[in-house]
Amino acid sequence: MSLAVIFDVDGLLLDTERISSEGWRRAMSVRGYTLTDKFYLNMVGLTPKDVRPIMAAEFGDNFPFDEAYADRLEYIDNYVRLHGIPDRPGSRELLDYLKDKNLRMAVASSAPGARSREKLALTCLDDYFEVFVFGDEVVNGKPAPDIFLGAANGLGVPPQNCIVLEDSAAGVRAAHAAGID
Repeated sequence: MSLAVIFDVDGLLLDTERISSEGWRRAMSVRGYTLTDKFYLNMVGLTPKDVRPIMAAEFGDNFPFDEAYADRLEYIDNYVRLHGIPDRPGSRELLDYLKDKNLRMAVASSAPGARSREKLALTCLDDYFEVFVFGDEVVNGKPAPDIFLGAANGLGVPPQNCIVLEDSAAGVRAAHAAGID
């Protein structure tokens, strides 16, 4: 029986959620909006396509999402250029352990693929994984099961033989919807 582990990236393997949060805060502040921690948690694990209506519902239909999103990405890029991307404690040790046990591994992240692949390459984590599924490659983002079903399918492992490691409520709901622990 084949077993596999499917990983989220941002906030789980890489300590990027605080960088993303600060990017949103700065992008919104210059436009006169305030981002609370509680509201930010509603966006964690979602695709940009799914974040847009949440922000419109909270801040109004005229909220300049595209401009704020672009400023957020610029902040993240500048931060990474100056400081790199820190790992979450224990992430490499866990990946090494699973690799030593010959467990198959995949990435399933709501973030856009190009940026995620770049982060994984910059941190030299990409070599651990056989399959990569990103938010811009599925029809429905988390909390729908599409991303995890795509990762399990790509690995050729039934969902019930997978484990998902996830740090967001949307991701946990997506894993359960896919029939994965």
